[in-house]
Amino acid sequence: MAVIRLVTLFAAMLLAFPATAERITGSARVLSGGILVIGGQWIYPLGVWALEDYETCGLDDFEVPCGRIAMGMLAAMVAGKQLTCDVEQFPDDTRLWGYCTDAAVEPDSPIRVLNNLGRRLVASGWAFADTQHTQEFLGDARAGEVAGRGMWSMRRHTPDSVQKQVTGEARVVDETTLLIGNAPIRQYGIEAPELGQRCERNGHRIACGVLARAHLTSLIIGDAVTCELRRVTGDDRVFGVCGKAGTGALEGMAGTLNGLMVEAGWALAATDITDTYVSVEQSAQSSRRGLWGYQFLRPAEWRRGAQE
Repeated sequence: MAVIRLVTLFAAMLLAFPATAERITGSARVLSGGILVIGGQWIYPLGVWALEDYETCGLDDFEVPCGRIAMGMLAAMVAGKQLTCDVEQFPDDTRLWGYCTDAAVEPDSPIRVLNNLGRRLVASGWAFADTQHTQEFLGDARAGEVAGRGMWSMRRHTPDSVQKQVTGEARVVDETTLLIGNAPIRQYGIEAPELGQRCERNGHRIACGVLARAHLTSLIIGDAVTCELRRVTGDDRVFGVCGKAGTGALEGMAGTLNGLMVEAGWALAATDITDTYVSVEQSAQSSRRGLWGYQFLRPAEWRRGAQE
C-alpha cells in the first residue's frame, strides 16, 4: 500500500506542474505568509495556504501567536539547507508558485514527493491545503486536523468569508494591507513597493516601501475604516475598496484609500486587476509625486529578483 501511495503522489506531482516549469536552487529566507525568498525571487509554496505572522489562535483563555509559530516552523524546515523549487506562474495569478524540496534529494526521485516542503508544513498542522492550483495536500491537511497537530489544537480566529463589507478600527500591516479585526484586507486594484524595496534619486537610496506604509498609516489614523470586499480571479486572498467610515468615500473612487495612495504617488495602478486607477497614476506621474520623484522598479519586477 505504501508503494502504491508513493506512486500516486509522484503522479500528482508530475501533473501539478507543466514540463516548462523553471527550476531554482538556493538557500531560502522566510517571510510572513509562507513566502520563500530564493535568489531574490519571491516564491509561494504550491498547495499551501500559510498563516500571516499577525494571526492569532485561542488556547483556553490565552491568545497564541500561531502565525509567528507557523513562520518559525517553516524557517526551521529550511534552515541551513539548499532548496530546489520548480516554479510556475498560473493564469490570472501574479504570484510565483514553487514545488520545493531539499536540494539533496534527486529532482526526479519519487522520494521528493514526501520531502516536499509544502506537504511537510501542511501535515504539521501549521498551514492549510490551498486547492486553487493543486489538491495534492488535502489528505495531509485532513490527517493533521484529525491528529490535532499545530493550529488544529487551538481555535483559529477567522473573518466571516461571506461578508461583503467590514467596518472597524484598522491597523496597517504593510504597504497595501489593512487588518480590521482579524481580517487581512489588501487594497484592491493597486500595488505598492514592498517594505524591503528601495528607490533612488541622485545617488541617494530611500526605503520607499516603508514610506508607502507610512503614508497609508497617515490616511487612517484616528478613523474607523469601511472596506467593500472584492475577490480576484485566480487569487485566494481577500481584497477591498476601502475608505474612512461614514464619509461616503466608497461612493466614488477618488476618496478611497486605494485612490488616495495612487494619487499621492505611493502606490501604482494594478492594471492586471482593474484600470480604475490608471488616470490617477498618470496624474501623479506627471506631477512627480511620491515614487515618481525617484527611480524605482515595479513591485512585481522587484519580487522576481530584478536588481535595483
